Amino acid sequence: MGKRAEKEIPRFSDIYISEWKTKGNIGDLRGKEVVIKKVEFVQGALGEVALLDVETEDGNFRVHTFSKVIIKQLKSITDKLPIRATIKKVKSYYTLA
Repeated sequence: MGKRAEKEIPRFSDIYISEWKTKGNIGDLRGKEVVIKKVEFVQGALGEVALLDVETEDGNFRVHTFSKVIIKQLKSITDKLPIRATIKKVKSYYTLA
């Protein structure tokens, strides 16, 4: 595939919208500061899922997470939204800082 053809073909991650109408998971924002504007908790096939409406320097997105740590953190601050947070990975789990 030539360089020109590679630029014309979209990446899967740029066009995929999940079953929850999200544009990726929270891990895609690792290391970035975000403004969490809204959170919704739903049951998915693999357990509880948090759906977050976030604002980044790249725009507004809806992302999801199964992270029990982040879900617990979000449940404790839902009434204080919007908030700024940085998505961090500590060992094998994600957390808000």
